[in-house]
Amino acid sequence: MKRFSILLAVLLLLPLVSVSAEIEDWVADINGISAKVLEWCMQEHQKELTLELPKSAAAGMSDDDIWHAVWDALDEYCRDDYEVRWSRTSDGGLRVRLGNISLRPGLLMAEAYWAGDTGRLSPDEKKCLKQLTGITDKMVKQYGYATVDTELAIYDYICDHVTYRTYPKSDSRHNQCTSAANAFLYGWGNCQAYSDLFFLMTMMTGFDSGYISGMGNGGAHLWNTISIGGELVMVDVTYGDTEITKNPVQQTHYYFNFGRDRLGKHTWSPAVFDTSALARKTNDKYSFYSNKNSRFGATASTAAEAAKYCVNQVGKGRKHLEVLIKGKTCDGKALESAMENRLKNYRGKWSYNYHFDQVDGNTVFRVNWILFKGKKVK
Repeated sequence: MKRFSILLAVLLLLPLVSVSAEIEDWVADINGISAKVLEWCMQEHQKELTLELPKSAAAGMSDDDIWHAVWDALDEYCRDDYEVRWSRTSDGGLRVRLGNISLRPGLLMAEAYWAGDTGRLSPDEKKCLKQLTGITDKMVKQYGYATVDTELAIYDYICDHVTYRTYPKSDSRHNQCTSAANAFLYGWGNCQAYSDLFFLMTMMTGFDSGYISGMGNGGAHLWNTISIGGELVMVDVTYGDTEITKNPVQQTHYYFNFGRDRLGKHTWSPAVFDTSALARKTNDKYSFYSNKNSRFGATASTAAEAAKYCVNQVGKGRKHLEVLIKGKTCDGKALESAMENRLKNYRGKWSYNYHFDQVDGNTVFRVNWILFKGKKVK
């Protein structure tokens, strides 16, 4: 998948030209569809486009494979209310006709931020960008430019301020729930809004980030890629915000900077996103559970080790804790027993609530402390 930031830098140097309502262009493969749509929309506000692909682009692919690949390519950069038809050409290639194509708000706002020109933005998008500039500037000042600490601050900010909500395409509110501006200003949106906002905020703080479209838990899904430390990993902020209750204990970081070893139920068309470009394994240096910074979590091999960490850390004043128990699927009974065994030697009342997930043969254990040694944990 071509990186947006590189392509954007080139496009900003090109003059705007006017063209007819429908143009015809050529791309080498399905992966090139998204880049071509980005190019035309950035330059010419294009709403209709016909692309032709060579026979090799669809070699060995069924009609169903082609449909999903085209959708994944378009969903990378476009709002999902586009119209698409495709057919095979006489020489065995593909002709893809696109209508009502428009770019994700996060892309347009990122362009406006770097170009210093907000002329193409809506009033809400202008307001969003202005307020976000102040927030991201503070993050950079506190945590640094393009650092994993800044990325975590962005991830947590979105989980804390946005609630998952979606509407069908037939509903007039559908476009709102897919937009970064709506998620930021009004606090709700679907996976497109979460990923759009993450893309925008990371681009504003020095990262090379992008989108990846595919399937998650059996449904159409959009999440992010990010290049950090010279390695391409994935981030799924929607999965991180696991509950709409906004209880902090519900926030999870299993899908923060993950590689192919933590794919879970994420799938995509190989014709659009090359798996070899993605990190084979989650790098401990950038994982939430292995970073040595006190703002991050920890790993454990047993429920007892996880309980020890949670009790030790609350003793240091930490209220919200998260541990990855690697290679074990612990249930609630085992986790509660481990916590009780660890706490029995402590005097005073204690109280906490917790949540756990069993994913990829591991357990994510999240604890929210209320009381410890008879004192309220702030």
